[in-house]
Parts: sequence; structure tokens; C-alpha cells
Amino acid sequence: MPDAPKFLVECFDLLGRCMSGSMGRAPLTWSEVKSFSDQSGYMLSGWESEQLINMSREYCYMAHDADEIDCPAPYRSDIKDDNDALQRMRENVDKQLDQFFL
Repeated sequence: MPDAPKFLVECFDLLGRCMSGSMGRAPLTWSEVKSFSDQSGYMLSGWESEQLINMSREYCYMAHDADEIDCPAPYRSDIKDDNDALQRMRENVDKQLDQFFL
């Protein structure tokens, strides 16, 4: 995961990262985070709650995108954009195929 306060990462894991909806994964809601905060003893500020919800949204978006075969890794500092990621992936596959057929 990208750099984040350890406290938030721990809460994110305890919350389960997302909810299960009838159509698959669904991001956490304000009421879920509030209930977690009230019941767990982890006193979350409004900003921390918002960050957990944003983390959940991004997690769900990435989980959905990861179903695609050409989806690049979600966290790579050397990749600047999606086109760059796809080009590097193509080059890597091309090199592997060249080595395979030698």
C-alpha cells in the first residue's frame, strides 16, 4: 500500500476494506465507519473517516479494474500514466516471448 498513517491502515483492515453488495464489492459508507468507530473504541476524526471511505472507494475501483487482463499494477512509482504502463507491459511480454522461443 502507499504510505499512510499506520493507524488508518489498521482501521482499514479491521473494517474489511469494503462491503459485500448484491452486485459485488461496495465501498464503505459513513454509517459503517461511524458504527466501527463507536463500537471499536478507535476514535476517528471526520478527516480520518473520509480517508477510510476514499481508501475503500479506490480499493473497490482497483478490484473491479483488476479483472481486466491488461490492468497494470496499482502502485508503481516508475509508471507515469496508463499508456506508459501498457507500453511497458507489452515490451515485457515481448521480451519474455523472445526468450521463450530461443
